[in-house]
Amino acid sequence: MSMDQSANHVLQKIIDHVPADKCQFIVDEMCSGSSMDQIICNKFGCRVVQFCVEKLAPFAKSNGNDGNLSIETKLIRKMLEKISRKAYTYCQDEFANYIIQYIIKTRCLSFYKDRIISKSLRGNIVALSQAKYSSHVMEQAFEFANYDALLQLVEEVFNGLVNTN
Repeated sequence: MSMDQSANHVLQKIIDHVPADKCQFIVDEMCSGSSMDQIICNKFGCRVVQFCVEKLAPFAKSNGNDGNLSIETKLIRKMLEKISRKAYTYCQDEFANYIIQYIIKTRCLSFYKDRIISKSLRGNIVALSQAKYSSHVMEQAFEFANYDALLQLVEEVFNGLVNTN
């Protein structure tokens, strides 16, 4: 449904107006198997993923162990874990790159931003900066990286320039 031009709007309305515990099936389905790959890289599916992330993002920083977390916190963490594992691939995709950009620039998602920058972007900066879609992700990374991560990104760029000349 999430990849259909009209049905994705229905899912967004459900997510917007129905309590999170009643929408859990949507997140569970998106995060099952390789579903996320198909949905996040789809023109319409990426909107459903981003809408879920936007709606649940404020709950990402909740403290507590898994037994005491709200359903919203569990859902956003489940989604962000799934997305951050394949951020390198997603940042190069025509549609999925928008979700990676959103994660990087959203303050309450800083834990996942830092993970994406350190595990997916670092070590690949020059190549990602030159590619059509991932170059936009790299712009966000340079703008929103914390100080230490920014130093590492800049160092990688300069080391790449020195080694190629």
